[in-house]
Amino acid sequence: MKAKKLLALILAMLMMLSVLSACGSSEDDTPDTPSADDETPEAGDNGGSEDGEEGEVYKIACIAPLTGSSAEHGESYRTAIEYKLKEINDAGGINGRQIVCEFYDDKGDSKETVNCATLVAENDEYLACFGSFSSTCSIAAAATLTEAGIAQFAPSTSHVDFTSLSEYQIRGCNTSEIQQRFYAKFLYNFYGARNIVFNYLNDDAGNSTLEYFDK
Repeated sequence: MKAKKLLALILAMLMMLSVLSACGSSEDDTPDTPSADDETPEAGDNGGSEDGEEGEVYKIACIAPLTGSSAEHGESYRTAIEYKLKEINDAGGINGRQIVCEFYDDKGDSKETVNCATLVAENDEYLACFGSFSSTCSIAAAATLTEAGIAQFAPSTSHVDFTSLSEYQIRGCNTSEIQQRFYAKFLYNFYGARNIVFNYLNDDAGNSTLEYFDK
C-alpha cells in the first residue's frame, strides 16, 4: 500500500541521522535462532504516552549484528534507534501512535540475515525494516523484504547495486563508488601518494570498494 510505504519512509528519514551518528559496543552470547530481542520495549514503555488503546502502535524491525565480530556496529544501531524512538514517542508519536522497534540479531552472517528477514516478512505488522550493517547482509535480505512489501532502510550499505534492487531499498550513505573515488583523489592530490597498500574485505562491499578505488 502506498500509505504504508510513505509512513515507512517517514520513519526511516526521522531516524537516519541518529543511526548514522550513534556509537556503542557490546558482545553477548549468540542465541541458537534469530528472534525479536527479549528486551524490546513494549507499547507505552518506549518513552511515550500511554493514552492510546493497547495495540495502537506502529511497529518497525531492525536486523543487525548484535553479537559476533560486528556487534559494536549493531549496538550502535540499537542505541540510535532507541534514542530517536524515545524522542518521537515523548513528543506524541506519529498520528498519535507510539513507535515500537523489535531487533533481530543476524550476527553479521548473510544466511542468518535471510532467516531474520523471513521472520520479519511473516509479521504483517511491520511497516519498515532497518538493516543490516554490511552490504552483503543487506542485499541478502532485500528479496524477502521486497516480496513482503516492507521498506528496507540500510544506513551503512554502500554497494552501488543496493538501491537498484527495487523501490523498497533505501540507503543512508554515499555509494562505495563515490566514497572510494574521493579517497583516491584525495590521497593522490593532497598527499602525493603514488603507491598505496589497500586492505579490504573479500565480500560484496569490500570487492566493490577495491574496484572503485582502483579506477
